[in-house]
Amino acid sequence: MRKLGIVALVLLATTLGACAQINAAREAWQSAKSIVVSKNGVVIAVSTFNAAERTATVYLNQKKCPRGVQRPTCRSPAITEAIATAITEGQKARDGLIDFAEGHPGALGDQGLYDALWGSIGTLKSFFAAYKIIATPADRKILNSPEAAVVK
Repeated sequence: MRKLGIVALVLLATTLGACAQINAAREAWQSAKSIVVSKNGVVIAVSTFNAAERTATVYLNQKKCPRGVQRPTCRSPAITEAIATAITEGQKARDGLIDFAEGHPGALGDQGLYDALWGSIGTLKSFFAAYKIIATPADRKILNSPEAAVVK
């Protein structure tokens, strides 16, 4: 009889634990579905990425620097692939945000794509600072704007 009571308690505890996990998962899903970004936030992120993409593309189109040389007039082979990857990931996120906006007029943007876009922007800006990559005056104004200063 005592063993039956212990088994019953274990089953009850397991059931209650499973219910708590299901409820936690349900709450997380509901929360994730409701995480969205304002249209203004999307526009700022897309504009900032476009400026960073233009700057990075100009850098990537320069000739390679000789080994051990780092100048503003040539590109470092060490960061070429990383910059190209950041551009590609940013393009995917930007295009996804734009597609979402076109498919859902008046709706808010997707948080995951928004965060991915800001991640690419942050990566590119860190390379710009470390390798002294200079944007055009117009792009520099966008990249250094107060809205773009708070990189997510």
